[in-house]
Amino acid sequence: NKRRSKARPPPKKKKLPSLSAAMSSWKHTFKAHRVAANSGHHGDHFIYHREAQSFPMPMARKSRTPTKPPSALAVKWRKFTQKIVPGGGSIGIGFGFGLPVLGTMVFATFVYTNMVDNSVQYSQAQKEVDFNRKMVEDSRV
Repeated sequence: NKRRSKARPPPKKKKLPSLSAAMSSWKHTFKAHRVAANSGHHGDHFIYHREAQSFPMPMARKSRTPTKPPSALAVKWRKFTQKIVPGGGSIGIGFGFGLPVLGTMVFATFVYTNMVDNSVQYSQAQKEVDFNRKMVEDSRV
């Protein structure tokens, strides 16, 4: 028996998982049968109970208590406030009438303080002129 020495092939390199394979996308986990199972009328298709637990039904809405219709005066007032006043409510009324009044008051305050300052400055300047005139007359005597 002759032994033949066969050349061994080099060892295969192990492939590392690529980064894109480690990160799953919705495309890899999308299950169209779940979407199809929850579409249409519920009686038209069968859903396995585990699948149904994955997609719970929405909560039922509370029933509305019947309310009496508003009076004609209330309807007219609401229409008036929606057309005339910004915001259409009591806050809109407050800002719609309050802000211009507040602005007018601020403007009037500025005008008044400016007038008072001018009159005070004028009286002080007049006193200085009189004092200087008196000093000049005293220096001549």
